[in-house]
Amino acid sequence: MGFTLKEISELLSLRLEPESDRADVRRQVNEKIAEIELKIDDLQRIKASLGELTSCCSGRGSSRDCPILESLEAE
Repeated sequence: MGFTLKEISELLSLRLEPESDRADVRRQVNEKIAEIELKIDDLQRIKASLGELTSCCSGRGSSRDCPILESLEAE
């Protein structure tokens, strides 16, 4: 489900805390969902950037004047 071992341990420890309830579990899971959504947004931006780069390159010729490599050097 994408949880780290530490996060799983924290979730499971809620069972041992008498003050904790399902809302605490739900809150932590919702935080994980928000974290995953941020990662998805970042990955979609990266994918779009890479798509733009590949559309600039024919895939033929010398790598010396490759627009993908030139873009990487510029950054």
